[in-house]
Amino acid sequence: MLLLVMNTLALFFEVLDKEPSIQSIWLTFLPVAIAGYLLCRLRWWLIALVLPVALLFSLVWLTELLDSYIGPAMWRESRSYVIQSYAAMLIELLFPCVGAFLQWDKRKSHSDSSSFLAG
Repeated sequence: MLLLVMNTLALFFEVLDKEPSIQSIWLTFLPVAIAGYLLCRLRWWLIALVLPVALLFSLVWLTELLDSYIGPAMWRESRSYVIQSYAAMLIELLFPCVGAFLQWDKRKSHSDSSSFLAG
């Protein structure tokens, strides 16, 4: 009986052993976020190229987190793992948007000030 209980617990607690470590998740999402930010700071319209790539990375990992069997088991085993996964995806999607907004705003304010000086 004890062996059956231990075997069931081993199956229950071994979900994260088969998943990538939280460090590898951050090392996947953070470079995409930083590269997206830098590209969008260079040209604001590059968001049209960067955001689909970031969305693809996030959707691939999101399917794992939202799986009806794996997702709840990951949550039970380590809530911080799941929360950090969502945070990494959020940062990956927000950084390019912030970079594009800052570049667009800089461009817009620069054109407004030059038209003010010309007029």
